[in-house]
Amino acid sequence: MKKLLLTAAAFILASPVFADIRRPDGFWKLTDSKGQPKSVIRVFPQGKGVYGAMIVQYYTDTKSVCSACTDENKNKPINGLIFIQGLKTTDGVTFTGGKILDPETGKISKAKMVVKADGRHLVINSYGLLGSWFGSSDVWVRLQ
Repeated sequence: MKKLLLTAAAFILASPVFADIRRPDGFWKLTDSKGQPKSVIRVFPQGKGVYGAMIVQYYTDTKSVCSACTDENKNKPINGLIFIQGLKTTDGVTFTGGKILDPETGKISKAKMVVKADGRHLVINSYGLLGSWFGSSDVWVRLQ
């Protein structure tokens, strides 16, 4: 009985109600310009205050490989690919200093990630030498 109560308490405390909604940890959905699912992404801690992201499900072509990549990701499957690394935070909401890989082009850019106040949206900016004003951005939606 005691074991059952401890297990139940652990599940309750781990539920989203008790979670810090502004943390980026978890699963996110990216859609294309037509609103169709493009991929499911898992954001995870890589160390203290450092985050990365992995493509869990790539809907465009589930058997795709990163053929355009020129680094160690060359010809690796896109499903399971760690495509964001090294995002660091000081406030737990804005993450900078990392790199993002576009698996369709093989291009590696600088990355910035911001958790919106509602905790349900994550803005990802990728940019080059001219800074984030001249890059691209996507909004990911948290999966429950």
